[in-house]
Amino acid sequence: WAINGQRRYRVWNRHNKSYIRNCEAFAASGTYYKVMGLVSLTADVKCSGASGNSVTNTNGAAGATSSFGSWASATGGAAIAFGVPGAEGTGSSGDINITSGGSRGGNAGTDGGTGLNGPNGGRAVRSLMAASLAASETVTCGAGGASPGGNARAGMVGTVEVSELVEA
Repeated sequence: WAINGQRRYRVWNRHNKSYIRNCEAFAASGTYYKVMGLVSLTADVKCSGASGNSVTNTNGAAGATSSFGSWASATGGAAIAFGVPGAEGTGSSGDINITSGGSRGGNAGTDGGTGLNGPNGGRAVRSLMAASLAASETVTCGAGGASPGGNARAGMVGTVEVSELVEA
């Protein structure tokens, strides 16, 4: 950059830092690797829902648990037994834990009118500073409750979303 005939250079110091926001989403289990320059992150764990039961009242299956390392986890919606709705999933270990805030449960069969929708999974949101994280964290995305047949549908799969604040 030339201003008034003088050459000026960008100088990096602690007063002119810039930051980048990045989001990494997991729809399948895997490993999160901490990026260089990470300042903080927010992990949003959404758990899987249960399947609905069938029109013949075949039990629906529970949703599996999702987690971000040991920092935040959420349980799936509970199985439906004999036409009785199961419990909604809940979040745990998060700064914010939500019941029924995760992936939705599967739809029940409709041709006989006796099926029930599966309960939703839970949700947990946790904010962490970079210093508290290991170099990598295990990410688990719980499977939705499998369909028991009879027009019942499976629950949706859990997800983990990681929003990073990185020093550029």
